[in-house]
Amino acid sequence: MIDYYELLEVNQKASPEIIGEVYKILQKRFEFDSNLKNQDKVQKLQALKDAFDVLSDPVKRKAYDTEFNKAQREAYEFSQKNNRVDTQTAKKPLKLKQNNFSQTLSSDNDTAEMSSSSSLLSRIKWNRWGWAVSILVVVIVLISMVRPDPEKALRGKLAVSLEAEKDRKELDAELHKNDAEKQPVNFTETKGKTELEAKSDDLK
Repeated sequence: MIDYYELLEVNQKASPEIIGEVYKILQKRFEFDSNLKNQDKVQKLQALKDAFDVLSDPVKRKAYDTEFNKAQREAYEFSQKNNRVDTQTAKKPLKLKQNNFSQTLSSDNDTAEMSSSSSLLSRIKWNRWGWAVSILVVVIVLISMVRPDPEKALRGKLAVSLEAEKDRKELDAELHKNDAEKQPVNFTETKGKTELEAKSDDLK
């Protein structure tokens, strides 16, 4: 069944005046639309005219609304029934065997016997498993981020050893400097002593 309300882009409670105004606007839009081919224009304009003719006449609109609501209700019930069967088959996989093929396909009985509390429990279990899996994934990602990179660790060790080598060289240089500063003093003292000793030896 064609949805005339959707075709005219109006609400189901729209007044006839609004429907008339919208019809004029849409009619002009389709008439001046250069992207549409002539045949498409004719079809769209005819569909708009049919929708306007039905919705602008109170008697036709009432009959249309009755049929339209009935069709919507049937479509909703059909989708609910299919959805219920789909969720039940997803929760309870069917084991199709040749021997009990007809017995397994009677999922309507299984649906009627299934209580809302058990379906709630299965949803909770699924949520629990969903949470467990998502937490596990997060932990794995965090571990992979925290796990040390061998190259990075090697570079770190190398940097530490280079820093230690640099400190050792600086310490050695400082010790040599101190020794160099002390050595001339000692040398002059020893030189002085030797000169004194030489003078004392000369005096003797």
